[in-house]
Amino acid sequence: MRLHSEIVASQLALLQKEFKKQTMSQHYPVIILGAGPAGVSAALTFKEAEIQALLIEQQPTCGGQLAAIPSAITNFALGWFASGAEAQLQLQTVLAKSNIAMLQAQVHEVRSQKVNGETFLPTLLTLECTIGNVAEKAKLSCDYLMVATGLSENKLSLSPIDLNAKVKYHIDQDLQNKRLAIVGGGDSALLKAIKLADQAKKIFVIHRREKFNARPDLSKAVAKLSNVEILLSSEIIALDGDGKIESITVTSAGALINFKVDIVLAKVGYVPNSAAFAKVLALDKHGYIVIDSLFKTSHQHIFAAGDITAGTVPRIGTAVGQGMACAASMIAEINGLRP
Repeated sequence: MRLHSEIVASQLALLQKEFKKQTMSQHYPVIILGAGPAGVSAALTFKEAEIQALLIEQQPTCGGQLAAIPSAITNFALGWFASGAEAQLQLQTVLAKSNIAMLQAQVHEVRSQKVNGETFLPTLLTLECTIGNVAEKAKLSCDYLMVATGLSENKLSLSPIDLNAKVKYHIDQDLQNKRLAIVGGGDSALLKAIKLADQAKKIFVIHRREKFNARPDLSKAVAKLSNVEILLSSEIIALDGDGKIESITVTSAGALINFKVDIVLAKVGYVPNSAAFAKVLALDKHGYIVIDSLFKTSHQHIFAAGDITAGTVPRIGTAVGQGMACAASMIAEINGLRP
C-alpha cells in the first residue's frame, strides 16, 4: 500500500498535468501567486464563491516554507503537527480533495497595462513554467491579482566567492566527528543546534546581537549543551580553506578569532519574495508589500496577504486568516459590494 503522501502527490500531479495543457496563454478573473497557507486559503475561498482563480506556485509542491520547519508546530489552533513537512502534507491533501490544480511557474515581472490612458488590468504576467525538465515561457493575464509569495531564506555573502558557495542552509549529511558553525540567533538556528548536538563533535552558535531572539526555552536548552559554544555579539567575516571550508574568521568582542570548522550552516532569517513587483507596487524599506486594511496594495487591482506583507506576524494561523480575509475583500470588490 502506498503511503498517504505518495497518493496525495500522485493526485496533485494528475491535476497539474491536465491543467498545464489549458493554461499557457489565458485570461483569468483572479490569479493567486503563492501556494502557501495564505494562497491555498484564498484559493478555497474563491472556489466557494464560484470565482475562477488560477493558483501559481514557484516550487513543485505547495506549502511555502513549511517543509523547512524541523520542529513540531504547536501554536496553530486547528491542528498539531509533528513537523512542517506534516503540515505541508495536510495542505496538499486539502488541494487534492478540493480539486484545486496548482500551476508550477516562476513569475519574473508583473506589468500593468494602460488602456485609454488609465491604469487598468488585465495585468500581463510573464511566467517561466517548468514542465518536466523544460522551461516553457507563457504570458497570462488577469483582472485581479493576489500576491502571497511569502519569504525565502536569507543568504550569507562572504569571501572568498568559491567558498561562499559551500555554505549550507540545510543539513543532509553525516556529522559524526564534524565541527559545525551555525550562524543565527532565531528559533531555526537554535533548533538545529539542539537537534545536531548529539551528532556533531563541536558546534559554534554565532549570533551578531547581544542576545538570542529565539524562544526563551530554546535559549535555555542550547546553553545546557556541553559541546555547544555560544558566541554572541559575533560575526563571521571570512571563510578559509582549499576547495572546502576548513576554518572561519570571526570578529567577537573586538577581536579576530579563527575557528576550525568543517561545515557552516546559515539560519539568518528570511527576505520577502517581492522582486517581481518592485516596479508596480509600493514596498517598505525591507522589501515587504505595503497594504491597507482591505489587503489592497498601491495598485487598485492587486492585493496581498501573508508573510510578504509589511507588519504581519509570520505564523501559519496569521497566513491562513489573511488569505481568507484578502480573498473575501477581493470578492466584495469584484462583485461591486464595496461602498
